[in-house]
Amino acid sequence: MSVMNEDLEQLMNARPERTTTLQVIHRMKGGLSSIGHFSLEQQIKAEETELKLGNNSVEETNLNTIKLISHSVNLVEEWLEINDVGN
Repeated sequence: MSVMNEDLEQLMNARPERTTTLQVIHRMKGGLSSIGHFSLEQQIKAEETELKLGNNSVEETNLNTIKLISHSVNLVEEWLEINDVGN
């Protein structure tokens, strides 16, 4: 979870760069795949594709990715808290 939060912080950079965004998204896709969260992985892959095609700006891609990942992280953290896991 901490790695994903670090990646989110990189995407929140005030001066995002295309290369950094693509690296972070690639890492996120790998992490999501490794835990079997294929639906979110596909959503992040779609954001990556839109950026590569020039349909989205870096800022737009970052914002969309932050929303997708933040929502998922919040759900997992809530589940962990409700089920008293990891405390």
